[in-house]
Amino acid sequence: MANYFVNNPIDVVKVGQQVKVKVIDIDLEREKVSLSMKDDSAPQAPRREQRSEQEKKTSFTRNEDSSESSLK
Repeated sequence: MANYFVNNPIDVVKVGQQVKVKVIDIDLEREKVSLSMKDDSAPQAPRREQRSEQEKKTSFTRNEDSSESSLK
């Protein structure tokens, strides 16, 4: 719908408003069509970098006996 997160579609479009869309996917089994209103020519918000597998495994823990914190 937009090049940013849309919490509520009514913030972007109104009932009965005509809009241009791009077909993203057609699911014949579920009889659903996925559409996008994103404007490919508009500047996009920067993407978050993907975390590596090692970073995903790293967790933050707090030592219960003291106020020390550590990464594992």
